[in-house]
Amino acid sequence: MSGSTEPSATSMADPAPITTPTAHPSRREMNKSKNHKADIEFAADIGQGLLLEVRRLQELLQEKKERIKELELDKAESERVIETLNVQFRAKELDNAESVEMLNRQLRAKELDKAESERVTEMLNRQLQAKEESEGI
Repeated sequence: MSGSTEPSATSMADPAPITTPTAHPSRREMNKSKNHKADIEFAADIGQGLLLEVRRLQELLQEKKERIKELELDKAESERVIETLNVQFRAKELDNAESVEMLNRQLRAKELDKAESERVTEMLNRQLQAKEESEGI
């Protein structure tokens, strides 16, 4: 049997391995797998970066909202103070106007008293002159 063309029993039991794409990945598949992993890592890094940026922006937005609330409270307080001061100012103006009016009335009364005094003085002077003339002084 050694010279025969038939395959031996040992050669039939161990056939030569056939290379298939699943047995050994090709270079393209290996690169594709590496690139796919790198792409996934890159996308994950981008996602993490975006998530951090969103959180940072949300925190900044919250700070801005709190600052706006503080400013609105300050504005409301300032408006209350302004209104109080306006009321006080109007009251002072009214008091001043009343005081001025009262002073004007007193001044008119004094002027009337003075005019009356001058009239009485004039009348008394005439009477005195008439008496002196009649007595011959």
